[in-house]
Amino acid sequence: MPKASSEEELPQICQTCLGSKDNIRMTRDVKGEPCKLCNRPFTVFRWQPAPGARRNATKICSSCSRRRAACQCCMLDLNYGLPLSLRDSVLKISADPGQTPVTQKYIAENSDSAETPQLIHDRSQDLLRKLSQKLVSAEPVAAVEAETDPDPKRAARNILKQLPLDGSIRSNHNAYSDLFIMGLEPDLNLDHLRSKLNGLGALNDLKAFKTARCAFASFTDNDQAVKAAGQLSQTNGLLTVNGNRLRFVWGPREVPLGSAKVQKIIGLVIRRFMKTGKLPGDSQETESATSSYKSAQPDYDD
Repeated sequence: MPKASSEEELPQICQTCLGSKDNIRMTRDVKGEPCKLCNRPFTVFRWQPAPGARRNATKICSSCSRRRAACQCCMLDLNYGLPLSLRDSVLKISADPGQTPVTQKYIAENSDSAETPQLIHDRSQDLLRKLSQKLVSAEPVAAVEAETDPDPKRAARNILKQLPLDGSIRSNHNAYSDLFIMGLEPDLNLDHLRSKLNGLGALNDLKAFKTARCAFASFTDNDQAVKAAGQLSQTNGLLTVNGNRLRFVWGPREVPLGSAKVQKIIGLVIRRFMKTGKLPGDSQETESATSSYKSAQPDYDD
């Protein structure tokens, strides 16, 4: 029997991008888009990582994923969770800047049948391990990548895709204990919010990001989350705390929101969504929010 080609294989995805659902349903689009690294058309997989979350999609082909030891979705190193540019700068194995698209395609095609190269020797492994531990202890790696992204608009768009802006509080999720909250104002008293949430169900943790105008509420277990969601569903997921109108939906655990500049853009998009109910598109709403941010911040720097 002939060996299955790379186009027929399941994607190589990290657990963070895959999500925590027990059963993942994926769609497959053969030769759907060009790979972000080698520019060859490849089979794109799409799936929903969490209830109400935006769909994830693979961005690089399986050949480049194996060759670079990277997740096909977030394009982070699979072993250490580091951005490829950071890992490659440590290893000094970044792609030759003089490589043409034709050369990159040739390398990718010839790596289809090759084994994953051993790129990391012992000394580099130790350095990368220490670097990864320092980054993770400071903040999630995805936040580090968003922090260092030279384009805040792009970083904000990527993060917004992971947030369940169009989610619902009415769906019954039997395996989750987290709710996503939108509409936080800077003057909201978080102690009052915690008190309200504990009145709905036993709250485990509340992570609030006032700049981004959102929060992540984690309950002690699924039963408590379902209890809270049941009461919130009677008001279509709306709750007023100290005059602050909040919207609750089922959502993922805390998503890294990036730098302060990125969070401000996310906050403006969420604020507009709360007022108009209009979901952000790929770029239009983010661009509009960024323009508003620039006009309000004279020292804004792309």
